[in-house]
Amino acid sequence: MRVQVPIGPARDAVVVLSRTLWEQEFGSDPAVLGRTVRINGVDCTVIGVTPGSFTGMDQYVRSDFFVPMMMSPVLITDKKTASLQARDARNLTLKGRLARGVSQTEAQAELTAIGTDLARAYPETNKNRSLAVRTELQARIAAERAGRRCFTRCAVGVSGAARRSGRRNVLARARE
Repeated sequence: MRVQVPIGPARDAVVVLSRTLWEQEFGSDPAVLGRTVRINGVDCTVIGVTPGSFTGMDQYVRSDFFVPMMMSPVLITDKKTASLQARDARNLTLKGRLARGVSQTEAQAELTAIGTDLARAYPETNKNRSLAVRTELQARIAAERAGRRCFTRCAVGVSGAARRSGRRNVLARARE
């Protein structure tokens, strides 16, 4: 399910819907491709729907939609947590695949060099910070070592804050 993505200033205003959101909010309508939906007041073009087997990038959190990272400055209204603007924000985790023939050790060496350059360029926000290349299993083990208590507190805090603010649904259908 693909449509052509425009090139130009609005090229990043696109969204991929989760299978669940597509089924529940759009009635599994295949004509949703190319339609406009509004996310936090920003019109975005639907360019795809995830397969039912795709549960997201986080084992604990299921996302309703996926947008390009470059959309975060217009979608995230809290500047303290805006990963691309606030140099001291520590809420961004990137996942990707290594290029064929590149080892984890080689990738780590490159990332370490980038981290060193960032610490030199931004000593106030990058001092004593490190970047790590991990397999999915290594990342999950590291998260587990951090303790489930932290996750439980964070999850309860987030859901409680969402209930108190009354903000349930940030995705609304735009006028056609």
